[in-house]
Amino acid sequence: MHLPKLIAFNEAKLERIYQAKLKASGPEYRDALKKAQEAWRKFYEADLIIGALDTEGGSGQAVFAMERHVYQLRLRIYQLSTDYLQGWFSIPKVHEPAPKE
Repeated sequence: MHLPKLIAFNEAKLERIYQAKLKASGPEYRDALKKAQEAWRKFYEADLIIGALDTEGGSGQAVFAMERHVYQLRLRIYQLSTDYLQGWFSIPKVHEPAPKE
C-alpha cells in the first residue's frame, strides 16, 4: 500500500519546511511558530483518532483514515509554506443543519 509511504514522505516534508521557517524567523516569530506547531501537532493527533472513528469500521476504514492523515499533513505544509497575504485558497461553505427543537 502506498499510503504509509505517502504519510512518511509528507511528515518529512512538513518537518523540513517547519525547520526552514524557524531558521529564517526572528526570535518573536520563532517562539510563536513553535507554540503554533505544538498546538497543531496536538490537534493532528486528536484528529487522527476522530478520522479513525469517523469511518465507523468497514473494509475501507484504514484507507480513509490514512487519506485523512495525508490531507491534514498537506494542509499544514501549505499553511507553513504559503504566506497568508500571498493568497490562500477559498474554503467552501458548509451547510449547517437547523437546530432540533
